[in-house]
Amino acid sequence: MFPLPEKTKKPKIGTVNGHKPAQSEIEAFCLTVDLPASDGELMLLKWNADGWPKNWMDKIRYWKGRGFMPSQQETEKKNRFAPKRPILNAI
Repeated sequence: MFPLPEKTKKPKIGTVNGHKPAQSEIEAFCLTVDLPASDGELMLLKWNADGWPKNWMDKIRYWKGRGFMPSQQETEKKNRFAPKRPILNAI
């Protein structure tokens, strides 16, 4: 008979080559896509609590593109009360 193919273990979700990335690796990736390292730390905490996405690098790029990253939210909060159009002085 023909030998059966060996079963290969698939890497777990959110891992690269079978291991979860270290905090320093996530922070370094955030710096390469022009985000502060603090966003990487917060994403690590979120994914440890909620579960890892299939591809964490793509997830960071997606969140950045949509403006969901914590550093982007802080910028929007600071400008929340700024007038959207010039205020005309009433005489």
